Amino acid sequence: MSLAGLADADPFDALNALRIFAERWGASNFLAKKVAFIMALHSREQLTDAFAEFAEVVQQTKYPAPYFTAMEAIDMEFPYFSGIPARVALFSRLVDHDGHRQVLPLHNVAASPMAPGDVGPFLRKSYSMSFVDEIVAIAQLRYVGNRWPGIASTLKTSLAPSIADKLAELEMAPFDSSRLYASVTPEYADLAYYRRALAFLEYPEPCNYRQYIDLVIAPRLLAKAGVPETDLARHPKPGRKDLTKGLNGFRRPMDYLSWQNVGRFLRTVHFLVYLSDDGLYTPLDQHEVRHIFEHTQGLDVLLHEREIERLYLTADETSKLIVTTLALALYKERSHDDDVDFKFRKSLSDAITARFNGDVTAFVEWLLPSSPEVANFVLSTLDRDTLHKLYWIVKSPDEADVTRQNILRAVGKRRQEIAYFIEADAIEAQRKVAKLSKYFDDSRMYVDSLAMKKWLTENPSAYAQQFMRLVELAPDFPTAPRPALEAERKATEIFATAKFDYILVEAATKTFEQFCLNESFGIESYLSRRIRHNTLAGMMRSEVETLIEQPRFDVLTYDEEFIQAERDWSARYRLEVERIRRDLLQFRTDGKQQGILNARPNMDDQGTKANVNWLKNLVIATRSADLFNELLVRFCWLQIEPQLKSAARLFSVDMVNDVTERIETTFGSAGGDLGEQYKAELKKLVHGKFARLASWFRQPDTAFVPATARDIGDLIFLEAPKTDDTHLDWTGSLVGILMDGLSVHRIYDCLFVLIRNALKYGQSGPISVSVEGTTQRENRIALLHVEVESRLTEDLEIRRSQLANLEASFREANTAVYMVKEDFSGIKKLRYIIGSPTGVAPPSFRVVDDRCVVYFEMMVELAEAVEGAHAGAAG
Repeated sequence: MSLAGLADADPFDALNALRIFAERWGASNFLAKKVAFIMALHSREQLTDAFAEFAEVVQQTKYPAPYFTAMEAIDMEFPYFSGIPARVALFSRLVDHDGHRQVLPLHNVAASPMAPGDVGPFLRKSYSMSFVDEIVAIAQLRYVGNRWPGIASTLKTSLAPSIADKLAELEMAPFDSSRLYASVTPEYADLAYYRRALAFLEYPEPCNYRQYIDLVIAPRLLAKAGVPETDLARHPKPGRKDLTKGLNGFRRPMDYLSWQNVGRFLRTVHFLVYLSDDGLYTPLDQHEVRHIFEHTQGLDVLLHEREIERLYLTADETSKLIVTTLALALYKERSHDDDVDFKFRKSLSDAITARFNGDVTAFVEWLLPSSPEVANFVLSTLDRDTLHKLYWIVKSPDEADVTRQNILRAVGKRRQEIAYFIEADAIEAQRKVAKLSKYFDDSRMYVDSLAMKKWLTENPSAYAQQFMRLVELAPDFPTAPRPALEAERKATEIFATAKFDYILVEAATKTFEQFCLNESFGIESYLSRRIRHNTLAGMMRSEVETLIEQPRFDVLTYDEEFIQAERDWSARYRLEVERIRRDLLQFRTDGKQQGILNARPNMDDQGTKANVNWLKNLVIATRSADLFNELLVRFCWLQIEPQLKSAARLFSVDMVNDVTERIETTFGSAGGDLGEQYKAELKKLVHGKFARLASWFRQPDTAFVPATARDIGDLIFLEAPKTDDTHLDWTGSLVGILMDGLSVHRIYDCLFVLIRNALKYGQSGPISVSVEGTTQRENRIALLHVEVESRLTEDLEIRRSQLANLEASFREANTAVYMVKEDFSGIKKLRYIIGSPTGVAPPSFRVVDDRCVVYFEMMVELAEAVEGAHAGAAG
């Protein structure tokens, strides 16, 4: 079959054709993108065997990056704008003379050359990948080269006539570009076409479409990789009126040259073209700002700082509310210094005070009727951390939490989506559960696990998704046992690499890199705060440098030999602190060889192998996509632990010894007995400073509060309205087992629904709560079966009505849609939280005489000290 017909071909025939092509011409980025296109369009579960045959030919277990990189670029399941910045920040560390072209994921972001100076690196990268990729690259230059006459002329004179003729045939070959986005609604077809065109750049229409857009957005996405802005002089320029026309949707491949036959993606591109032309720009009024922001996407990632500043400075007072929020989102994305976005936080607070009497929720509700997408964007920007910093109108952390809950519920009610209510209730659950224990010690190494898990959910990697699909599908996941290795923490059974383990290895590697390097929640953000805000220098130098100023050492200040030694030592000490700041407290890269931390796991290390196999065993045991991200975070803490211990040892032993020895050699016998006393105190101070520095490299206890089901249920019951003769009867073998992580919050949400319903709709008297299940203590997981039983009302008519509503709530197919009024309120929330994980029975209910039992099952994470469950087994 012809590869031009892949979009319409039977997927098995398509994969077979690509396998045959690979057998003849070998692996290539060209093929990886084609396969990703097929897998993105069809059910991957059904194609597993056919895909495995192709993967074997191209040795994908050894070289997985081309396929998975292409998958994340092409498949609409993976977010585009929100996922790229973190990958760019990660890979830009590998960039040198050929810039972003060195790294395949960045090369695919800019699918065509950006400028004449980019042609050489573009061709070199293509040549380095395969002969086929080189041919496609030359074909692309033929299509887009007329933008640069010199390049076009050189290409024309350099190509052998026989090759030029074949390329001309390829250019004239029939190819229906509309088939690439035929399965997508017109509103989103322009983005689908853009992403899927990556797999068909050998044809003129997809190639020209990609380059038209890449010239606008790729330099913005790749700015951290050093990609300069491009010349957009030949791009058609929209006017203000063009940007506020209604969207008709994208239907024909050439619609991108129209202002109205587009979706939100192309409207975004046109808006960026408008902003890029200083001579074209004129200030936008509030209606234009709202319309444009309502019908664009990714502006927090794509806009330049100077553009947002100009929008802000030229906006009218009403528009400033929206522009300021966008500015906050932009600076949150690119900078993590509170001082940078101070102006916009202050401006937003002032505007909300003037217009809405300081009520943030009223601001969001004002946006909702005519600008729901803008309101949703505002909601994503005004997270709890940002609200905490609007201290002119939000007076306390508690008020920030309540405000966040209120705006979540306002947006959820307007959009009729239950997910917003789940997030609002999760904030409440976190606040309530926090009453059971204190939070983590912020003086220790810190990664925001909640933010990381949210990021992993919103930016899933192709590796992680593929591995979970394989685990959920395969009843007996393939492994090959090997003798056990003695790990430091306990004996761990190690498995030889099974058929698909390489996918998990890559998923764990990519996650660990984000855990280390992500500037929003990772260790890098922790180190940056310590460095940028001078915590390190202040902590290390305070008291040490002023010791000589203590009155008891006044006599030494008249000893020239001693004072010179003190100056020499202090200068060396300051240099040492600066070396720690500049060179040591870094992740190791080619440019930072002395960094003490490494974001790339060594897969030949036995400890890393043990951690990966621990992760695999646990994922297979749980078969739960909900727990997978939590397990990945736990893997990261296991993986970083040896590095933290090594860093602590470096500072608390090796460097302390070096510095104290230098004290001795620098001061010698200067100052006599008082000098000896000074040296002893200085050594003690320095030892304390390095001990404090070493203490930063301990794991936090946890960002979560361990609790039992009984702890949680009793807390819910304590704060609920009830009669005096109502109480909870606890039964079951697992009622006292100690849970950890987000499992505590999920159990809280579910028990809150069932206990509150029992109190609201049942008769007074005891409410029975049973917690049974099975545990895998070696893996720290348990499958809980929880039942809440209460007596139904004696009024038979009301009882029939309540049971009918209860049955309807369990029968309702769409659990994501919010129900304004629902008897046995929260049943859809319960079902939404639990979802449909493999091996877990769905929640349901049964009625026995006058008793109603509502039950659910959930896979939960157990705390380390499972034997220390303190609530007992029965109440």
